[in-house]
Amino acid sequence: MNMMPYIENLELLKQALTHRSFLNENNLSLDLSNQRLEFLGDAILELWIRKELFLRFTEMNEGELSQMRTQLVCSACLAEIAKNIDLGKYLILSKSEESQGGRANEKLLANTFESLVAALYLDQDYQAVNAWLLALMEPYISKIAEAKQFKDSKTILQEMAQEHFQSLPVYSVLSQEGSEHNKTFVVAVKINGKQISKGSGKSKQKAEIEASKKALKILEKRFIRNGDKQANALE
Repeated sequence: MNMMPYIENLELLKQALTHRSFLNENNLSLDLSNQRLEFLGDAILELWIRKELFLRFTEMNEGELSQMRTQLVCSACLAEIAKNIDLGKYLILSKSEESQGGRANEKLLANTFESLVAALYLDQDYQAVNAWLLALMEPYISKIAEAKQFKDSKTILQEMAQEHFQSLPVYSVLSQEGSEHNKTFVVAVKINGKQISKGSGKSKQKAEIEASKKALKILEKRFIRNGDKQANALE
């Protein structure tokens, strides 16, 4: 679908879509990039999501609301929404950034989406932002709530380990490869000293999340196989 917001001020719209790489490539002022708009959009989006969750889910405590908020504002979620509105094809990038897949870059798309939020706010008002975000993010809010996905995989694994093994998961970096700005981390997660799974990612956090997701699948299969016998689940 294409649900790009209507922004009357074309200069403001252009700035929201302009990545600093384009300005660097053309020796233009970095003040014309979308970084300042991203700063404002991040705050507006954060406020909107907190308000929506607070009013919708009156039965949830602060921790659960925070976990839902984290999933909704993460780069992966915002990038998915950005892809749904074909935001990538409108980006103003350098040739180098485009050749490296910039139009599909998760972080870049998420940041530009936040810039658009700010541009719409400045061009119109908060009500316009509210209507646009409701249309875009309603399915994601409902999906997370219905699937009870407001707890991230690391939190779920921690609760499972405490309940069944009276222990906490321990994450350790097994290796890291690549240049300083393009590293890949491999992380293992252990419970009671026994390695359950490994995960990889471009940051320690992403590697830990992947490891925790794999660990949950492994442990759930073992519980089913062993008839929920904790003693055998780590074998």
